[in-house]
Amino acid sequence: KGVYFQGNRYFSGDRLEAITSIKKGRSFLGYMFTRGKFNEDLLGRSVDALTGLYKNAGFADVSINPKVADAVAAVNVTFQIAEGAQDKVGGIRVEGNRTQPLRVLSAGQPLDLQTGNPYSPYRQEQDRNQILATYFDLGYLNASFQSAVTPSADNPHLMNVVYTITEGPQGHISAVVPLGEKVTRPSFLQSMTEPNVSKGKPLSQGKFFTAESDLYKLNIFDWVSVKPLQPISDQTQDEVLVKVHESKRYTMDIGGGIEVIP
Repeated sequence: KGVYFQGNRYFSGDRLEAITSIKKGRSFLGYMFTRGKFNEDLLGRSVDALTGLYKNAGFADVSINPKVADAVAAVNVTFQIAEGAQDKVGGIRVEGNRTQPLRVLSAGQPLDLQTGNPYSPYRQEQDRNQILATYFDLGYLNASFQSAVTPSADNPHLMNVVYTITEGPQGHISAVVPLGEKVTRPSFLQSMTEPNVSKGKPLSQGKFFTAESDLYKLNIFDWVSVKPLQPISDQTQDEVLVKVHESKRYTMDIGGGIEVIP
């Protein structure tokens, strides 16, 4: 019959209600014409969703306690929320990015952890994924990422964050070698992969996946692989192999017949 929230200061009730699995029914002039959704499993899912939302926003010690009150042929659910203190970023430093400035690493989307922003391990993981994805797309296939977080001496909820990047070598494509084609012309394979995979371009894992997808979409190959000849270690140049297996071709038979009608 009703979904309520107590103790929520950071998020509005509408924001919290939108992510709960339980749903209140709808009534008109005191008559319930939709029943809503409620059971113990949905209640547990709702608590988990609300807890995750708060933790991702920096409330590491949040506590959510649901109270269910029976009414006539209905229930009222109240989520009692103890938000606790919010962790925030006191300062952030990025080290080890010798060849790629921070503006390049965060060009697609600003880093989640900025001075004054909420701090949470989830936001830190989002930054890690974004930074490494950018490096992989630029041809740094051995790039690695480490982070260190220490609370401020005068405020345990103010976090100082350090990201340490080991770039490794940047690889470029020395040549593109097609393999496995029997009927398909190599020049056609080259025209399909050239926008993403061609001589001089970075050895980008994302571009390899895009080239594979472009070939699959043709519906003439049942197996495609685009990857470097060997794993990247210290070399800065490597060949890229475009391996394909052609699907069975369609054939057409033509025949004739005679029909005699008396």
